Amino acid sequence: MEAGTTELSASQEESLIIITYLTKQIENSYRNVILARWLRSLRTLNQEFKQMDQDSYFKHYEPFIKNILAKPSTVARILVLQSDPDVVFGWCVYENDVLHYMHIQEPYRGQKYSYLLIPSHIKSFTHRTSHWNDRLWKGKDKRNNQKKLKDLIYNPFA
Repeated sequence: MEAGTTELSASQEESLIIITYLTKQIENSYRNVILARWLRSLRTLNQEFKQMDQDSYFKHYEPFIKNILAKPSTVARILVLQSDPDVVFGWCVYENDVLHYMHIQEPYRGQKYSYLLIPSHIKSFTHRTSHWNDRLWKGKDKRNNQKKLKDLIYNPFA
């Protein structure tokens, strides 16, 4: 069930929209994209997870993420092409005022899409990656003139 849509402009050639879903009601194709990219990017971009045995990581972390996605108050915001919603630029998953994870596809990073995806009411986050540390949380991205996220509290147990 679609909870909402927000239209954005990426460039003259393409328009983007943010589609918002309760994750319990999300389309399977989007759920699969979120699960796969969350698992792979967290493993690649988080130093602790990168050092873990790969089989153990995937065996134990997939059910953990699925549990987050199954909660009734968890929401996904997905950035897609308006003309072709199967083309996903990025997404974030949050629950109440806690951001669980955000992912922007590689060619679209550094274009401020993350600031569009993260709701303004977010107060904390549960997962860190090198991109989060370097660009968003510490505010090192000089091109960012959007809201600063450095005041968010890192709480992996939220």
